[in-house]
Amino acid sequence: MSPPAASLHRLTLIACLLGLLHAPGSARAQDAPLIPKGATIEQTAPQADGRRLTSLCMGRGSPLVLIEAGLGEPGTLSGSWTAVMTQVSTQTRVCIYDRAGIGASSLAPAGPRSPAVVLQDRAAVLQSLLGSRPAPYVAVGHSIGGLILMASTAPEAPTRVFPVAAAVLVDSAHPDQWTRWVKLLEDAAARGDRSGDGGRQALAAQWAAPDRNPERLDLQALAAAARRAPGFGAAPLTLLRHADQWKVDPALSPALAAQVQASMTELQKDLLKQSSKASLRASAQGGHALQAEDPALVAAAILEHVAALRSRP
Repeated sequence: MSPPAASLHRLTLIACLLGLLHAPGSARAQDAPLIPKGATIEQTAPQADGRRLTSLCMGRGSPLVLIEAGLGEPGTLSGSWTAVMTQVSTQTRVCIYDRAGIGASSLAPAGPRSPAVVLQDRAAVLQSLLGSRPAPYVAVGHSIGGLILMASTAPEAPTRVFPVAAAVLVDSAHPDQWTRWVKLLEDAAARGDRSGDGGRQALAAQWAAPDRNPERLDLQALAAAARRAPGFGAAPLTLLRHADQWKVDPALSPALAAQVQASMTELQKDLLKQSSKASLRASAQGGHALQAEDPALVAAAILEHVAALRSRP
């Protein structure tokens, strides 16, 4: 359910800065059916604690495309990825899953969620979808999902046994965004521009306390894990970012909005270091929720990688 219109812009600011889920209020996401025609629902085998994780899949063939949704988004139920998945499913199998405690997956154990447990769950999903002989797959991550994909490349991560053949990061979070944006907004307040105070306070609170985000993710530990990880190596990587004219929050002064936008662009360019074969594209009109606001851009990037992988000798 979308939040009240009066609070939409403030929530969108916090969502973008924190790497939160989809943009609330997107008509395409809202109007999409909960379970698209032809989709199947799959579950992992019970985990050690009895939990199951739920995936929604469309299409057939390989390589598999696995989507890691944004923070708090019930990917199997939200409908925000339906347009992208429908296009991709014409060429190959594409799945999205709900992390623990979200959507149709079992509740997460009490307490903060460390990167290790998040990646263990992701490995269980990959095992259920790819089987006992893991094949290379295309990894897609939106917002905080991009940070999870970065952390998944660490040598000690259980996901490393599932080779990423190519990746697409959709307006991805960056390990340094929280500290950098809090500092930016603090400096603005010191100069007398307090238009970013609401976002700054929310950023600082969520960074400091896992129980202040909908999944209880330990964001500091996740950012540190992503920062330490080696990245995707020579696997092709496509970075997609929001349009230049998209304004994260109308409450920000024009000068501060421009600073925030410049910082976002700089961090996205820094993510090019994640692969030796990385490229960055900007949407012509979409905001943070590119999967719902510019699905053709996202689907095209994914399908380019699928076609390239199939053309390999």
